Amino acid sequence: MENNGLALWQIYQTARFSQFSHNSRTNRVLVVLSVWNAHGKTCSAIQNRKLAAFVSALLRKQGIQFQTLWGGSENMCYRELTFAFNVINTNDAYIFARRAKQKAFYIVKNRKLILCATNKRYLPKTLGNVKEYLVSVPKRRLTYAKNQAIAE
Repeated sequence: MENNGLALWQIYQTARFSQFSHNSRTNRVLVVLSVWNAHGKTCSAIQNRKLAAFVSALLRKQGIQFQTLWGGSENMCYRELTFAFNVINTNDAYIFARRAKQKAFYIVKNRKLILCATNKRYLPKTLGNVKEYLVSVPKRRLTYAKNQAIAE
């Protein structure tokens, strides 16, 4: 992470997510990965759509099913498109995060949400029970505005 790396790392620790299923009875690693704003920088809607399409194609090519959800600020005023999917091990999670051009990602292990820096500059940080980080998102139609999803 660059000059703003520590600030981003702290922001990532406060992220919240829309509801997603997280089966704790599997040996696989559940990855929660933003597919917008490559390298932690604000990207255009077109760039974000291309990145999301790239990551979804990559997952499909490897036969990995994924859930789409929102990751964002505590009150969900700011949101990014996020995928949740299972991989065999944590190393695979790092590989996908690098290919998705993300500075960080989350894994869910034993019902705990763990923040991981893609470049391993920071040690993985256990944030707490995953349920504490799940929020309700309005069921209204969501549209893109710049790099954010806005409920209409």
